[in-house]
Order: sequence, then C-alpha cells, then structure tokens
Amino acid sequence: MGGLLKALEKLGLCGDRVVVVSKALEGTSTLREAGFSSERAEVHGIGGYLRGEALTLFSQLYEGLTPNVGQATALKVLAGMLESGGSLVVVMPTGSGKTAIFHVASRLASSNGVGSYTLVVTPLRALMRDQVYRATRRGLKAAYIDSSVSREEREKVYDVARRGFIDLLYVTPERFWDPAFRGFIEREKPSLIVLDEVHVVTSWGSTFRPSYLNVVRTLASSRVKSRFKPPLLGLSATLSLDSAEEILRMLGHSRRPAVVDLSREEPPEVSVDAETPIIIRSKPLRDNLKFDVTIAPEGFERLKYLVEVVRGYVRSCRSKYDSWVGVVFTGYAESRSMEWANVDVIAKTLRENLDVKVLAYHGELNDSTRRRVEELLTGGGEREVVVVATKAFGMGVDIPNIRWAVFYTLSDSIEEFYQEAGRAGRDGGKLS
Repeated sequence: MGGLLKALEKLGLCGDRVVVVSKALEGTSTLREAGFSSERAEVHGIGGYLRGEALTLFSQLYEGLTPNVGQATALKVLAGMLESGGSLVVVMPTGSGKTAIFHVASRLASSNGVGSYTLVVTPLRALMRDQVYRATRRGLKAAYIDSSVSREEREKVYDVARRGFIDLLYVTPERFWDPAFRGFIEREKPSLIVLDEVHVVTSWGSTFRPSYLNVVRTLASSRVKSRFKPPLLGLSATLSLDSAEEILRMLGHSRRPAVVDLSREEPPEVSVDAETPIIIRSKPLRDNLKFDVTIAPEGFERLKYLVEVVRGYVRSCRSKYDSWVGVVFTGYAESRSMEWANVDVIAKTLRENLDVKVLAYHGELNDSTRRRVEELLTGGGEREVVVVATKAFGMGVDIPNIRWAVFYTLSDSIEEFYQEAGRAGRDGGKLS
C-alpha cells in the first residue's frame, strides 16, 4: 500500500492524507444495501439511477452552471450505456461544453462502481498537459501518457489506474501501437472510451494521422471479442452525418444509428440499445458568433490591408476589455510561392506596425515552443495578445477570451472553418 501511495503522490493524484473508499454497485442486492428499493432497481436498472445522479455531479464539477440541452441529452444516454454498452457520437460546436460530458460521465462511472477509469484518446499531444490540468482543477484525478513519459512512469500510471485512483487517462492515438498498452486496456477495461476530435478518423486517418484509424480498427476488433463492451463516446464540432455513420460502421455497428437533432424544438426521446448507435447533433455555430466578409487584394497588398484590420480590432478591444486575445488564421506555416501568407511573415509584419504582443503558432513548431505559447495564452501572462496561426490552432485550444478571428486565407473546408471560427467567444461573451 505504501508503494501505491507514493506513486499517487508523485503523479499529483493525492496530498499528504488519503482516504480510500471502494463503492461497487453490482445488481439489485447492492442497490438495496445502498438505500435504493429493489423495485426501483428492477424497473430502471442502474442506468435509471445514474441519469438522476448525472445532473447532481454536473453541478458539483461545474459549480454555478446548468447543463445545456446537448450536455443533458448526452449524459442521459451515457448513463444507460455505462450499464449496457453502446456507441454515442456527439456533434456540438466548439465552446458548447463537450469536455464536460465525459468529465461528468467519468465521475459518474467511478463513483458508482460501474467501472474505474475513462480512457480519452486525443490527437492533440501538445495540449494533453493542459487538458489534465483543467480536469484536476475540476476535482478529477487525471493523468496522461505520451512519448515524453518514461516506461517506469507509464507503469506507475497503469498501476494507479488499475487500482481505480484515476478518473481520466489521456493518450494519443499512437499509443495503440504499443502492445503493452493494448494488453493493459484489455485486462483493465475502462468504464468509458472517449474519441476526442473523432472527425480526424476520416479526415486524417488514411494520410496524415493513420494512427487514429488504427485506434478505431483496434477497438472494433476488441468489441467483437469482448463480452463487456465499454461504451464509446465520439466528440466533434465539425463531423458530418455521413462521416459519423461511416465511423460507427468502422467501429463494428451494422445497425443504422438513431439520430437526435437538437435544432428541433423538441428532440425525440431515444432508448439506449447497445447494438444501435446514437448520434446527437446540434447546429454547428454558437449564437454569439457574427461574421463579416471583406474583399481584399492578394499578395503583399493583402498584408498591408491586414495590418489596418487588426489595428481596428486592437483599438476596439482596448476600449472594451481588460484582457483579450485575437487570432489571424492563415493556411501556411512556410510557403515559397505565397510568402505573404506565411505565419512568421505575418507575425513579423504585425509586430513592426502595431504596439501589441504577437505570437506565432503552427504545426512545425516543436512541442516546447508550442507549450510556451499555450501557457502564455491560457495562464493570463499577457493581457493583450494577437496570435497568427495555422489550422493547428483550430482543435482543442481552450482560451475563453478570444474576441475576434480573421481568416487571412480560406480554410480547407467548411468543417475546418467552423472549427476555427469556434475558437472565438468560448466564454459566451460578445465579440469585438
């Protein structure tokens, strides 16, 4: 036990004093011992009880907030799936609280003995530390494994997760190539598997990020072999209905999914069935976003035009906000034919012409540099910041006070445009 406590302390999962409580609700007899009537347990199952508790846990983890209709619907479905299994895909705009869904579902499972840890698969390795930090601030126990974590530290994480002391375990898709990791999740099955940014399976899977495609194939194979099928939760802001159905087929579902359209006045009720996947969809953009279109010249003339546009936003923000972030999106980290559209060229020009902090962010930066930029933005170290970025800034970056975004070049697709535009106004505030 002493070794376990030392491992917990080193991972930052406990303080000086630890109280260990094991709570396993296994069937109606245990429910009776916990104070629930057998009639209630038989009629509703554990899932019926969990649906009610999910809202209580939401208010505990997100004090002062009420779940929106998408969060409440997803938690209701997941409460049933924690008992029966199944797959749920949630498509909601950026800033609408998709992360809160699996935060609450994870605590719901672990606190009721339905399972131990929730496995979160994310393609955003550079942001995992921030995601773990934000989860721990909510009172969750979280850890991550990536290539920077030594074998010894990985074993400690596995041991702590095995004993039920982790709510959330974050990994990248590449971890599924590791036989030791696959063996661990086969032996110590998670209570829930989350595929964050699940649209990457079809948009990157066959070319840029084949590891995510391997995750889906591995999970599909495991679900065929396993009697207990941990529920799967896929999250995206941009996934089309066709792509969602394709991913569910890849996960081994032969039945057509039940689709819950949250844009309707009264979304239909859906019964949970492990063999019938469910897709929850809402409108792709939040109500607080507004858009203006400006015709601008190409080449370096556009760069001069951009300086004046950003100058106007800087003036506007300084008159309204104590602290703010603005983003200029461009399609190129480094292009020889369109030098005027390169991140570093744009950032240098803005620095030379404007009295404001300007940062550069793109996929070619090393991890430590990207982390420094993220820490400056999320840690409140700078009150006024302009970020020049590629689409690498469009996924998973959680900065609530982004007040404007300029698209210097067109996004690669309408889905990516939604993703990138959704970086702004995540706190629900008005935009500049």
